[in-house]
Amino acid sequence: MRKLVERGVPVKRASKIVGLSATSYEKRIKEEKLNLLFTDREIMDMIEGLVTRIISGDSVEETSLCILCSKSRKTFGLPGCFI
Repeated sequence: MRKLVERGVPVKRASKIVGLSATSYEKRIKEEKLNLLFTDREIMDMIEGLVTRIISGDSVEETSLCILCSKSRKTFGLPGCFI
């Protein structure tokens, strides 16, 4: 959501796209844990790719989101999902 907002998408619209309330976004934007994602080059490249697709109106494959989620969970030291 942060990257969408940085690229000029209004917070309200970005929250609908991502499925996260604007209030939750505002609370979490300053969390130190998020910086772990933004310092990981591979994850940032994936986020940039997704944001570009969303802004241009292209479809986003579920597999892309699943891989991004998996890598993010690994960065946070969380177990992977079993979907």
